[in-house]
Amino acid sequence: MENLSEVAVKNLVFLSEKDSFLANQYKLENKKFVSSDEDNYDTIYSFSDLEYPLYFTFHQVMNHIHSSYESRIHGYTREQIINFMGKSMISLLEYYENVEERDETFEILLNDLEEKVFMIEGYYKYGWFLWVPTKLKEYVNYACLQILKVSREITDEYIQYLKDPQGHDDTSSDDETDDSLSDNETTDNEEDDTKEDDTKED
Repeated sequence: MENLSEVAVKNLVFLSEKDSFLANQYKLENKKFVSSDEDNYDTIYSFSDLEYPLYFTFHQVMNHIHSSYESRIHGYTREQIINFMGKSMISLLEYYENVEERDETFEILLNDLEEKVFMIEGYYKYGWFLWVPTKLKEYVNYACLQILKVSREITDEYIQYLKDPQGHDDTSSDDETDDSLSDNETTDNEEDDTKEDDTKED
């Protein structure tokens, strides 16, 4: 079963190739664009039908680009994925220009996606000045966490040493206490026996 990011990447590849999309040779299956080569397939989807699949496709891919630690995303590099996004935006803008109907909500969506794609292209092509400080911050945060962890361990050991300088654990202390009590009881019994013997002699 395809996961969400895989569906989004396939949608993006389909849109970037544009011929089938502009010719309406596709089917929408929930949020998935499925290419159809049937000559008699002439279904034309409304703007409202396209809004959710397009929103899902671009935002899912954007999130995956930012959050994935892998060098490839479903077989494609980040550079290829970003190129697909740029080509897909060209396809969508061309599609909207060729349609006589105007739709304000769809225009807002296109403008929003175009702006985000532009920002991503700028970040990954010219974003070393943004990427380097971000990575440095991550490394510094990690180092600080490790230092705090070690300092806690040292503090705990020092506190334990102050409580028990001899290094005996609680079990040893309990055993020693029990032995001391037993010795005291034995001494007391011996003293009682001595007193009884003295009384008998008197």
